Amino acid sequence: MRPPVIPLLAALALAFGCSSPEPAREDTSAAPETATSALPAAAEAPVSESAAPATGPSAAPSSPAGARPVEPAPAAPAAASPPQADSAGQILERAAAKYAEVRSLQANFSMSFENPLLRSKSTGTGVLYQKRPDRLLLRFSEPAGDVIMSDGRYFWIYYPSTDPNQVLRSPASAGGASGVDLQAQFLGDPTRRFRSELVDEETVAGRRAWELRLTPLEPMGYRQLRVWIDQRDYLARRFEITEDNGSVRRFDLSGLRVNAALADDLFEFTVPAGARVITR
Repeated sequence: MRPPVIPLLAALALAFGCSSPEPAREDTSAAPETATSALPAAAEAPVSESAAPATGPSAAPSSPAGARPVEPAPAAPAAASPPQADSAGQILERAAAKYAEVRSLQANFSMSFENPLLRSKSTGTGVLYQKRPDRLLLRFSEPAGDVIMSDGRYFWIYYPSTDPNQVLRSPASAGGASGVDLQAQFLGDPTRRFRSELVDEETVAGRRAWELRLTPLEPMGYRQLRVWIDQRDYLARRFEITEDNGSVRRFDLSGLRVNAALADDLFEFTVPAGARVITR
């Protein structure tokens, strides 16, 4: 059984909840037919370093115009060394400055989720697309067809691998996309929203990264955020969220492309015929 992403709804506003959301109620005031773009029947192949998926409402953009690949990093001169940061606060400030320049983001992701209370574990892989200010799409290749999306107005979750006749929806204004939006955590002044600690340095996907432990200074729907910041470009390559109930969700990102031209219709969702919409 797939773990809900609703636990992250009050957390990463995609912008990178609680795991026991309030009881759902079936939406009878809005018809599913209001969406405009058909849901893809199958997930596309993950992003590669040499090519991107094809453009269109049901597929990823192909060779996005203006895309700037950031992986793999060019080999550094022998005498060069990674930029040094004296503290976790300085790393956060530099990451914030970097993410302020990011208008869109595309990456392969692998995700794991562990709930110690239920003694359950699950994993997933796919492609993540994010476009400021409020567009988000996680298109899963495993489980194939599963989709998490924010169209700016609503946050949609469709897990046909679990129930092909049910779609979950929550207002974007309620923070629906915040649980999977890493970028938002770094916008503004993260040093005012987190108590930060530089834990270690680690190699993530062949790149050196600083591991930071961030503890929210105000309620965010999760207990702790660990993030691995690349030492050369200050983009996150991994983040791990510990939710209020002890559940742990980890995302690893690779094949990052920043400021690719992502079409708006990539973030439009159509409720499948016969599926009921549950509003949370």
